[in-house]
Amino acid sequence: MPPLLQAVVRIGVAEHGTGDAGAELSDDLDAWVERTGPRLGVAAGAVDQFRADVRAESRRPGTGCTGRTAAPPRVQVELLPVPPGHRFTYQIWVWTGDGRHEVVLTQDTEVSSQQVVEAVRQVLRTEVREHPEPALVEFFVAPAWLRLEVDTWEFPGDADDGGFFPGIARRVVLRSSGRTRETYAGWKRRTDALPSSRRLVLDQRSADPAVAQAILEVHSEAGIVVVSCERRHHGTVLRQCIQAGVHTVLWHREDHGERIAADLLALVEGVDHTGIPEAVRMERAKALAEPESATHHGRRLSLLHDGPDHRPPPLAPDAWALTQP
Repeated sequence: MPPLLQAVVRIGVAEHGTGDAGAELSDDLDAWVERTGPRLGVAAGAVDQFRADVRAESRRPGTGCTGRTAAPPRVQVELLPVPPGHRFTYQIWVWTGDGRHEVVLTQDTEVSSQQVVEAVRQVLRTEVREHPEPALVEFFVAPAWLRLEVDTWEFPGDADDGGFFPGIARRVVLRSSGRTRETYAGWKRRTDALPSSRRLVLDQRSADPAVAQAILEVHSEAGIVVVSCERRHHGTVLRQCIQAGVHTVLWHREDHGERIAADLLALVEGVDHTGIPEAVRMERAKALAEPESATHHGRRLSLLHDGPDHRPPPLAPDAWALTQP
């Protein structure tokens, strides 16, 4: 649904419960949506579902008809790597629970990862400064680049500064900018089942994309997946997860096997999906706090987290994805 159509539906829902005059205005707006939707190529069923979602959001405690909740700010980086992946262009947004969502920094010429981190740090200092809870840093990348080690990047700083390691100082997650109409239905189904669904492990036997696809279809409600296979197969399995609508994937970029899978499964077992980025950050910190242990699973740990509160940057390539949460 285009943003204009969404906005009119939201206003109609908000006006519906404000009295007779509001109900009359709501009916007029609904009629306009019914006439305009087909001209914009939006099915009536899609409009009805969106209206039902908005009504459900407006009834939740602490939310208004916009569906927004007060939340810590998030720094969103749409990262555009330049092959072979050592140089980048980017755009950075700030999104806050009070309705702010705007681009604050752009970089059109190719720079190194260190300069990307420096830009993120600059935005954290100038745009979300003095916030009581550290902002989440989200890197939106196309599926082909999901194996980028953004959580290990650092900005050295000077002697007095001490530098900045975002994967430890902040919760850093990867998010896919490649969601499509086809993947959204699976993503929504798995999101709705999050409170009750079991965690799923995709091991070396799932390296074959047909096998991974079949397992994900059998476990159609699994929203949190641990991937434990050889590094060369990571990209293939991650793409299968995205296509199936899985929103949270945890994997180790170097090691695999039953021990690693068990460790990562234990890390997410019993943890609410909103707490997984912080759980991963703590594991990375524990690994650095134990320099004598080169095998701690917190080293080389990566997280794809397309959670229910996913909001793509407003200028992301896929226009359809912009209208979905």
